Amino acid sequence: IAREIGKQDINKKIRITVITNNMQEVTGEDGLYPEKAILLGPVKTIPKEYGNIKCRSIDVVLPEYGSRKEKILISQLLDEFNSDTLESVAAYRNCYRWIQKFEPLHLENSKKKSLRLRKQGVYLVTGGLGGLGLVFARHLANSVQARLVLTSRSPFPPKDKWDHWLEEHDEQDPLSIKIKLIMEMEKMGARVMVKSADVTDREQMQKVISHLKQQFGSLNGVIHSAGAPDGALILRRTRELSEKVLVSKVKGTLVLAEVLENEPLD
Repeated sequence: IAREIGKQDINKKIRITVITNNMQEVTGEDGLYPEKAILLGPVKTIPKEYGNIKCRSIDVVLPEYGSRKEKILISQLLDEFNSDTLESVAAYRNCYRWIQKFEPLHLENSKKKSLRLRKQGVYLVTGGLGGLGLVFARHLANSVQARLVLTSRSPFPPKDKWDHWLEEHDEQDPLSIKIKLIMEMEKMGARVMVKSADVTDREQMQKVISHLKQQFGSLNGVIHSAGAPDGALILRRTRELSEKVLVSKVKGTLVLAEVLENEPLD
């Protein structure tokens, strides 16, 4: 929508307001729908790319139909639409309007170093062979000699074929680089298992969890780093490109929530 508005009305001032219910925690007692918070991305990004478009997100709690609270909320929203407020994110709770504000906070050096990672703990890293996944995995290997399960959609040669692969392929080969990184992690004291699985496929991820528990007994934590690279501006963005980016992060998170529902993660 923003792309089409930007093309057709480049000199017109356009205002887009998105109203959702309970995507933000405001009072501490909110019933949250975190999947709706995805809207905050375009709300904050579109005005950066299009000077003629102003976006706002208004988060509300839907009152009972015909109640006094409903009448108050309608009045508040009408005032909101007619105002020239600068805030891009606002929320209404209990007749009050809340806005997002950031303040600097000075952090003192902590004398108590409490590492929440377990020594030789078992950790699943989705997208574990990607750039971020390998950074996280190497840190876990170096700091706590973790038992690591790295997932990737792309096939990966089995461990007994690694030496042969390295002999047959150039040092700059992408798979060779990843194999060497994993071998380096194991020299640090980690144990690494690579599984081919799509984080958006519930059945595949369930198999990964089952195999992981057979191998290591339990699971202590998950790092969800699976994702599709995307640097496209809205002007060049297509629905297909957006869905490709969202599916691993959003659907993948929902799949992980399902398959890990009964796991006592740290």
